[in-house]
Amino acid sequence: MTKKMKVAEYLAHRLDVSEKTQKEIAAEAGYTRANFLSMIRKGDSKIPIAAAPRLAKALDISPKHLTRLVMQEYHPEIWEVLESTFSLSVTENEAVLIEHLREKTWNTDPIFNEAFLAKFDRLLAKEGMV
Repeated sequence: MTKKMKVAEYLAHRLDVSEKTQKEIAAEAGYTRANFLSMIRKGDSKIPIAAAPRLAKALDISPKHLTRLVMQEYHPEIWEVLESTFSLSVTENEAVLIEHLREKTWNTDPIFNEAFLAKFDRLLAKEGMV
């Protein structure tokens, strides 16, 4: 089974790869103290759901992605209801691919470059899907 990255691990990674200081990120996200991010990183505090989009923007990541991770980990029952009630216009077959992608990438919301997409296109063609 593939490990699912925890919100604290994901935040730690994003803080580590950011070109901004933790103080700059905290200020952009609306936190008055940068040590709150350290507490989240350690797992001592949780990201308030209302703050997830602001924090994501400060980290230059998708607000939807971070909010989804926060909801899945902190409020799984609520997330399940919201997801099943307000699902995107995705077919069941597309949902299988998305869930597989999330599992294999540890829910990291990978960025796909042109070379990757070209390989994906060739795979689809080889399988007779395009």
